[in-house]
Amino acid sequence: MFPTFQNTPSLITGDFNSWNRLWGSPKNTRKGNTLGKFIHNNNYIILNNGKPTHFCTHGTYTHVDLTLCSPDLKIFCTFKISDTLQGSDHFPIVVQMFPLQNKKANRYLPRFIMNLADWDKYETLTNNLSTSLPIAPNTNQEASNINKIILQSAYKSIPQTKAPKQHYNVPWWNRKLESLKNEKNVAWRTFNRNMSTQNLVNFKRINALYRREIRTSKKESIQILTSSISPDTKCETIWNKIRTFCGLHKATSIHCIKDYSSNHTLTDQGDIANAFSKHWSLCSDDRNFSTLFLQAKNDIVNNRPHDLPHRTAEFMEQDINFIEFSAALNSLKGNTPGYDKINYSMIKHSSKSLKKKNNYSIQQHSKIAHSTNIQSQHNKPNPQARQRQNFNRILPPYIA
Repeated sequence: MFPTFQNTPSLITGDFNSWNRLWGSPKNTRKGNTLGKFIHNNNYIILNNGKPTHFCTHGTYTHVDLTLCSPDLKIFCTFKISDTLQGSDHFPIVVQMFPLQNKKANRYLPRFIMNLADWDKYETLTNNLSTSLPIAPNTNQEASNINKIILQSAYKSIPQTKAPKQHYNVPWWNRKLESLKNEKNVAWRTFNRNMSTQNLVNFKRINALYRREIRTSKKESIQILTSSISPDTKCETIWNKIRTFCGLHKATSIHCIKDYSSNHTLTDQGDIANAFSKHWSLCSDDRNFSTLFLQAKNDIVNNRPHDLPHRTAEFMEQDINFIEFSAALNSLKGNTPGYDKINYSMIKHSSKSLKKKNNYSIQQHSKIAHSTNIQSQHNKPNPQARQRQNFNRILPPYIA
């Protein structure tokens, strides 16, 4: 069977019951040597990372489960062996094909409850921390220090929300199974620390109870599922219930699209995002608008003044003093935090010393932006472009 896959990208996995040092076994056997020669002659890649894949009944580990793939698939595969047994004597093996780039875990991030904040304590903490830290010579380091001061003070003076109640992916999972699973994991870790006969018997007992409870729960869930199906039930409804029972829910992200410009199927998340942005940019192209609209647009663009008064430019390039910074800060509204969990209220209620640090950091960022803008203007060949002024200031991440 295996020679038929030589010219086809393939992934082969199974319990080969063979020992070889190539995939982590302590010794080589005759079957292991035969399998090793086959792998070498057919240019297969071993995905195993050397960890054991099987836990024997007499308390030892073996490497009998093997995963192979073609050379052209290796760069697209990730291999992982679970650290705990899931109701079997074989460790679960997870092989992911074409993993998403920059994929982050979908975990809950707590948020600060601003209505319950102790602002007096928060102001005192920010004052103590800001006075103890000198001003950093690097603007990025100074912005990082201000972030740390705000967050450290907030953690001690502002309560946070708790994680929501966990929702199980399959209908047959319940709290009893969750409790038995935790007990089984504790017994497994205890046995790994001390491989005694008593710990091994205790783990096997809890594991047997866990597996029996899973079978019982699945049986009851299947009875509920079958009792809800009648001759009049639609086929689509039946399959939806089966998918729910298996934990297969609707996908929340786009896995692939067809790019009609190149007639290729895109699977990479970055390529999919670029395809959408390209399509939306074409939708806003001038060719999609009427002649009357384009004429009005060109009149506005061509009649727009390119130069600003010199006095106004000098006034705009002046440093922001502390009074202007405080007035601008007091005019801000909303408690929606950014990616760093900092919102406007935290900056408003900070101490006077921390606000001065903020003001000084903004001035330094503005000077860097102004000097960079002047250098870029001198490099432009268009003489009119040199006369234009760019007044967009670069703000630190906690302000922008």
